Amino acid sequence: MAVNLATLRDRLTYRNTATPALVRKDMGQLSQIDKQAEVETAKFRKRRNLAATIGTIFGFLAFVTFGLTLLIAVPAIVFAIQTQEKVKYHRRLDLPNYRYQLLNRLLPILERDMRPSGRVAAILQFDPPDNKTKVVRKIPHPRRPGWQIELFEDPWLTLRGRLIDGTRFALTLTQHHQERSGKNVNNKLRIRPRYKGIDLRLELKCLPQRYPNLATIKNPEQAVQLPKGVLLKEIRVDSRTLVLKAKLSEQAHLNFMPALGNFQATPSAVVSPQLQAEAEKNLEDDLHRTIVLMFMSAYQILNLTRMAEQKRA
Repeated sequence: MAVNLATLRDRLTYRNTATPALVRKDMGQLSQIDKQAEVETAKFRKRRNLAATIGTIFGFLAFVTFGLTLLIAVPAIVFAIQTQEKVKYHRRLDLPNYRYQLLNRLLPILERDMRPSGRVAAILQFDPPDNKTKVVRKIPHPRRPGWQIELFEDPWLTLRGRLIDGTRFALTLTQHHQERSGKNVNNKLRIRPRYKGIDLRLELKCLPQRYPNLATIKNPEQAVQLPKGVLLKEIRVDSRTLVLKAKLSEQAHLNFMPALGNFQATPSAVVSPQLQAEAEKNLEDDLHRTIVLMFMSAYQILNLTRMAEQKRA
């Protein structure tokens, strides 16, 4: 299914159930849309800045030219305002690269362990993590009277499918975001955003006849291997289901700050575009590595149950 540009612009969500090859094709189309949006945003941003500069300069000169330069200043300011609308229009489709690139890298790995006709159900969200619909809790700031802390959860990737052995998998990535807001000594509102890491959840639903006695395995956490800095939050096993939950800490990606919807929010540290791009790539690599190891660890646990069953036989 080709990506519907109007729907993507409106909802900032990609949703499809198809073969991994077709979903990868869509990821390529998303990449083209994203790159075009970056080019158009940069082009109109330059025009806006130039027009605003001209309008400001000739606006000040109006005081010494008895208003004559307003003939230039006013059209320039109007043009800057109109161009800003075009910046906003194109910037909406300036997508977070690491999200569709991560999915594009995961699909070939899964495809190798699926039937040729196997399909995946993918939901990929691109709206900002500080969207107010994603607020899960508000608490008072513990050290600043009158300030509050908003906690956001952004479940931006859901991927489901069925592997060749009949096992169904469901992978979910949830990004955590925090905003601290309140008025400073000058009575001006300040909003301080913070990236707070990503939770990864992998659930496998297995065929009991293929992996019998799954619930009887002891110390399954010993079979789990995760990259350094990734925390195993939970492991749950019953007769048919295996669940792994991990946390990729924000401490591993200090230069990463997602694009935000609230332009009043000001990060505590300003990161250059180059460092931000590097941080996004490092985040994508770490997520990819963690997900691959979660699948490998899960199947290590499943294989241990089969080995135990063979010994009993």
